Amino acid sequence: RMEKIDKPKNLPSSIKFRFETEKNVITSHKLLEVTSLTKSFPGKPLFNNLSFLLHGRDRMFIMGANGVGKSTLLKILCGKISADGGSFEYAKGLRIGYYDQEQQGLNGENTVIDELWDCYPNKTQTEIRSALACFLFTADDVFKPISVLSGGEKARLTFAKLMLEKSDMLILDEPTNHLDAPSREVLENALADYNGTILAVSHDRYFINKLATRILDMKKDGCMDFAGTYGDYLAYRQRMKIYAPEDDKSAASGAAPDVKSTGISDTKAEYLKNKEEKNRARRLEKKISETEQKIKALEDELSDNQKLQEENSSDYLKLKELFDRAGEIETELESLYALLDEIT
Repeated sequence: RMEKIDKPKNLPSSIKFRFETEKNVITSHKLLEVTSLTKSFPGKPLFNNLSFLLHGRDRMFIMGANGVGKSTLLKILCGKISADGGSFEYAKGLRIGYYDQEQQGLNGENTVIDELWDCYPNKTQTEIRSALACFLFTADDVFKPISVLSGGEKARLTFAKLMLEKSDMLILDEPTNHLDAPSREVLENALADYNGTILAVSHDRYFINKLATRILDMKKDGCMDFAGTYGDYLAYRQRMKIYAPEDDKSAASGAAPDVKSTGISDTKAEYLKNKEEKNRARRLEKKISETEQKIKALEDELSDNQKLQEENSSDYLKLKELFDRAGEIETELESLYALLDEIT
């Protein structure tokens, strides 16, 4: 019985912004030094003896299995929680901007305009509203209470605050979450043009591969620091035979079958061993390819779903159907992301 209304015309198609640093941007060789960091929660150990260096204008993306503590590490580095052991040190005078995927930095009692104005009281109302307009907050939208904003609106408001900070270093926790496809592309371009340093956690493999210059693969007992794109990192892991075990017991141990126990010659044993390793590598490569294809198909479907939600915003039944499907897609993607983390 809802009355359908026409979609408003002449609305901006997507957000539009860029990240800038202050003119005296810090390009020190060593911006952040992390030494032997350790963190666990009761009954849940996360990581131990984690160490790495972050250099000026690095774009480091943190990878690792679910539950290894990637977001927790960022919170430690931003002073939100404390580590159990170890230390970290930033270059003197470094300005840091933090994007929290949980949006805990927003005051739910504020309106949109007050949230931004409280952070930048020296700016005029025109400057504040112009900044908000870049993130699609126009007209009466700027007077919405933050408590009623959607996840996507809260994400856009957080990015508006980051844009005005002009930080030397951005620490980003799942920055593409809650953003539609056009907004993700704008964010990607803004970060590609950014002159500062990036430390980020993301499950968006395309996003990582487009931006990363270093990959930090976290383990419970340390980390692997790789210089290069995500694609380069996957190729390196395959080349070095750092891959997930297969279901059979011999592969689970990382070794070829014990062919020497059958009494065959050393030459034939070596041949069989190499053959088994090549077969296992081919199976792994095929599995990775199939998983990445499924992820790409679901990400495309989710992007189309978000566009259809905008187009059918006044059709409750259709919108509910789209929301339900989007939830199913996100659940499938989480499983596939975890699988890809496991097999790579």
